[in-house]
Amino acid sequence: VSAPVEFVPLRDSRWKYFADSFEPGNEPAKAFDGKGGTFWHTAYSGGTPPQPHYLGIEFEEPLTIDGFSYLPRQDNSTNGTITRYALEVSDDNRNYRTVAQGEWPFDNTRKTVKLDAPVNARFIRLKSLQEGNHNDFTSAATFNVMIKK
Repeated sequence: VSAPVEFVPLRDSRWKYFADSFEPGNEPAKAFDGKGGTFWHTAYSGGTPPQPHYLGIEFEEPLTIDGFSYLPRQDNSTNGTITRYALEVSDDNRNYRTVAQGEWPFDNTRKTVKLDAPVNARFIRLKSLQEGNHNDFTSAATFNVMIKK
């Protein structure tokens, strides 16, 4: 039996964090700050864009991704919790391919996914296909990827 995979906050000053939408005060970088009490949240003031939504990282150069984890917001609200997802990768931020997809329980525990095979990519994004309350918004306390060295 192997030891459980540990994910540490994945940050690098050369990387860029992005999303299709965010509420001011809940920018994409909040999902990468290593703090469970902060989170990225899609826009909800003045209108809510429909699903799907995504949260991503642009690496300075292609890296080999072996898996990822998602931690829903930890403030006793279930708003935005992803229950159906896809993980997508790209080399040019235009043409994405899905390398993992599935469903998660509707709770606030960390979800961890090991890829069937490592993939090289410069861009990676977690795509929300469904939110647990069937709302249009999405949130994440943390989104971390496992980089194969």
